Amino acid sequence: MYEVGQVLFLVLKNKQKIIPVRVMEQIVRRSIGSEKIQYLVKLPGRQETVSLESLSSEVYVNITDVKGKLYHTITSLIDTMAEKAVAMAVKEFEFDPHADLDIAAVPAFDSTQPINGEKFQVEFPDGVVGNVTMPSSYDSDIPIDNS
Repeated sequence: MYEVGQVLFLVLKNKQKIIPVRVMEQIVRRSIGSEKIQYLVKLPGRQETVSLESLSSEVYVNITDVKGKLYHTITSLIDTMAEKAVAMAVKEFEFDPHADLDIAAVPAFDSTQPINGEKFQVEFPDGVVGNVTMPSSYDSDIPIDNS
């Protein structure tokens, strides 16, 4: 259960974006043998509220859990891609997977870097520099399922 006024963090399933929302209203429907709770939330930059369940998202009560989930998801994806590439190299090129055991660490995120539409650079251990631009607006592409 969430509290009215509580800020939640959503990870939109189709966009892989993190959106903060505030619980504005809790609606409880009770009948004999059942109870249904619906939450109306306010999205950033919008005046109207929408049903939390109409947003195709995973709901988290704190940003630490969101980051942990996304780190796990990305790490799993990278591991799967790497395993497939090694398997293909073994099959196609007789690659010895044990010959390449020196894997560089992924750089840690620097929380002092700018956000909200600003650009910054990330330098990887091998010297490669990547440019990253954080989104400046959330509300224009938040999918709401009104069905």
